[in-house]
Amino acid sequence: MNLNQLRNRGDLQKKSTFAFLGVGIVVGCVYLSQPLWWYATGTSTKAVVERCVDPGRQPLSCTGRWTLPNGREARGKVAGAGNGDVGRTVQVRASTSHAAKLTLRLISGPLIMLLVITVLAYTSYRQRTRARAERGQAPSS
Repeated sequence: MNLNQLRNRGDLQKKSTFAFLGVGIVVGCVYLSQPLWWYATGTSTKAVVERCVDPGRQPLSCTGRWTLPNGREARGKVAGAGNGDVGRTVQVRASTSHAAKLTLRLISGPLIMLLVITVLAYTSYRQRTRARAERGQAPSS
């Protein structure tokens, strides 16, 4: 292999890694932001948290029941609830299949993903700036 082939191979590996991380970040953001979407689009009501189950390595999963403003009763997952909420009535925003209680537990996942994205973007920017400086090019804005 000559030097150009090695460079092209390294570029392909970098692009593949970047694409893999990009897809992973998008999927992670969608997955972690889903309960926030439930909160943003739900109707304000009160829910009784019936039980919480700790499935091990996955997040705590709580279920409960609530009555929507139109009088329809519903039950399902209550995102953001914890073991301390079992048997209690909590303020949530809900739809017919799920509810969300605004807590740090609800927003911590998306906040961590935002931090990771920011660090990766800044690191990438610094690497590109350093590479341009080494080649003698002026940084672009």
